[in-house]
Amino acid sequence: MNRCKRYICVEQHDSKDCGAACLATISKHYGLQLPLSRIREAAGTDTQGTSAYGLIQAAQKLGFSAKGVQGDQEAFFSPFPLPAIAHIVTDQSLLHYVVIFKITKRQVLLADPAQGIVKCSPEAFFKMWTGVFILLTPAPHFKKRNETEGLFFRFFKLIVPHKKLLFYIFWASILYSFMGIAGAFYVKYLLDEIIPYTLEKMLHIVSIGVIILILFDGL
Repeated sequence: MNRCKRYICVEQHDSKDCGAACLATISKHYGLQLPLSRIREAAGTDTQGTSAYGLIQAAQKLGFSAKGVQGDQEAFFSPFPLPAIAHIVTDQSLLHYVVIFKITKRQVLLADPAQGIVKCSPEAFFKMWTGVFILLTPAPHFKKRNETEGLFFRFFKLIVPHKKLLFYIFWASILYSFMGIAGAFYVKYLLDEIIPYTLEKMLHIVSIGVIILILFDGL
């Protein structure tokens, strides 16, 4: 097989991840990026890998219309939606999943989670293929999104549209804090300076100032 670098390929973490990685590849192709761990969980991936049924169920949860089909070499060249997931047997006799991106009479272009983007002849592919395809197309409720971003970055994106409101809240909180500090100083000044020396005029002035601050705080 020869390598090609033009298409998306999400690599597997280990051999049991190939199905989840294929679904992640197709999801990313359509604009949906998810952590591989999320897809593994949705597909029911275990120590034996992922079943075709598990991949179909996970794809539907992600917003795809998905179905498994059994085909032959003649059906392989008939029109069907790509990219699609194909079930194969590797040279080491291991069950494996790959993503088919393009099919011609001379070449099959695929994303192999274990090797990356590769191409081979149809004849070489037929030797590996079990005849099973999982066909996926975005359903009407499918939504593009990126859930691989960090929590802080996602939170930042949520608050940016409300920056004007946040600006007012910020200054209101500063004013509110100032009111609390002013009130504490008022009580301290009242107890330490005014009451001991019976400074009634100063008491009136300071009290009026505090009342004004409280009124502003109420607004």
